Amino acid sequence: MQLTAQKITKRVNELSAPQVLRLLLLAEGALTKLPDYRLPKGVADQLGQVLSARAAVVAESTGVVHLLWAAARLQLHLHITTLDQFCKRVYAGLPTLSATDMAHAFWASEKLGYRWLLPQLKAFDRQSGLKLSDMSGTDVALMLETFKAHKYSPSPEWLKAFAGMPAASLAQLSCDEALQLAVRLADSTVGLPAREITWLTGWAERLTSGQLQSWTGRQLCSVVQLLADASIDATAPSSKRKAPSSRLLGLLCLTLVNHISSCSGQEVYCLVKALAEWQYLPPNGNILLAAAAMRLADKLPVLSDLQAVEVLCSFAQLGFTVPEPLQSRLCDKLVQGTVGRSIGSTRSSSTASSAALEQANSTASILASVLLALPNPRPSLVESLMQHLQSSILLVAPNILLQLGQGLIAAGMQARPAAAAAPGDTQLSVPELWGKQYLAASAKAMRMLPLPDLAAMCRVLLKLGLPADAAAAEAAIVALQPYVTGAATNNSRRG
Repeated sequence: MQLTAQKITKRVNELSAPQVLRLLLLAEGALTKLPDYRLPKGVADQLGQVLSARAAVVAESTGVVHLLWAAARLQLHLHITTLDQFCKRVYAGLPTLSATDMAHAFWASEKLGYRWLLPQLKAFDRQSGLKLSDMSGTDVALMLETFKAHKYSPSPEWLKAFAGMPAASLAQLSCDEALQLAVRLADSTVGLPAREITWLTGWAERLTSGQLQSWTGRQLCSVVQLLADASIDATAPSSKRKAPSSRLLGLLCLTLVNHISSCSGQEVYCLVKALAEWQYLPPNGNILLAAAAMRLADKLPVLSDLQAVEVLCSFAQLGFTVPEPLQSRLCDKLVQGTVGRSIGSTRSSSTASSAALEQANSTASILASVLLALPNPRPSLVESLMQHLQSSILLVAPNILLQLGQGLIAAGMQARPAAAAAPGDTQLSVPELWGKQYLAASAKAMRMLPLPDLAAMCRVLLKLGLPADAAAAEAAIVALQPYVTGAATNNSRRG
């Protein structure tokens, strides 16, 4: 090919249209075997001039898409008028183009210097979105490269169609490009649940150590967050999540440990929460979690009270004792948050009832989580939360009330009169008045609990040393009556 090009260096303009076409296709075909092949500059310049002069004849013979593709691959220069004519023909036939021809024409036109207008870009967006399922990974990469060159962001509809493609379709994309697309799909731009990005897990599992090491802490945390969201079972969100492979999680954690100090509070929170949900303790677990705790101690103000509780629970699930100063700061934040909600709920009389209900359930949930998550919860935190809950415990929902009782038992707490407490005794216990309030709330809840939870509530009262009073006993009898009646009816029918 190189010899042929040298022989016709100054004779290209003497070639007929069919000969020009043959030379063009021959040179473009050489790129398949020799990707770095380039026509001599003189031949390339003359070929571009001849193509511009005889565009109509050549394009009619081979098709405008093939001509544009070959010219772009060979880095020819077409006259602007000729290029404009070619692109207008492409645009006019856009709905009838195949998926590959559309990708080739779109990419080639930009490489040859053509700039599409916004309405035209939207048309390419719309038409290519309809044909994404027919595109190869190379075709998709060409479309995305050209959109990016025009500083155009594909529409949510295009991205949703892209989310349903197989992982092999990303073969031609860089890791950065694939991650950016996944983030855009899952964030507010599109709002697609990560579990609906069909290629996400397969793509992530193919990541190598070298690729991960080239990323920032933010990018690594984005991968963790996407995988965490993708592992949620839509039919049972509260069930144990299916974790990615240990190989991938190990690589992510080993790489992340060097970036924790530059991650945001939200990113570190998501990391710790995801590891706990997957029940995965990495090889460098103590080092990584210690670094995460240190970073969270500095960034704690950006977390909500609920996130603070989830941090405590996540560390506990991973078997990691929350170190100082994070533990003290978390406890202070929870106490201050409870006080703040208590003060804030009294400011608006129109929403006082709903605010009091929300505050009671929130405080009870936090207290239950602390008791269930921490092996040795700080007495000052527990006592403060119990104090703020005492006057509103009757408002707590039955299921949360039961969870709270189970938390009290897990912490080894029992009802004890104030007079029975010895001086200097730091053992957590259920204050007498608080216990009476919990017992009254339990009597109310028993009327609404299903039978298994009713039995669980009775066990809670027994283990806490709160003997059921008349109200609680009556509530239990009333709650059991439908079951007793049903059993008696069934027995009489069998008899």
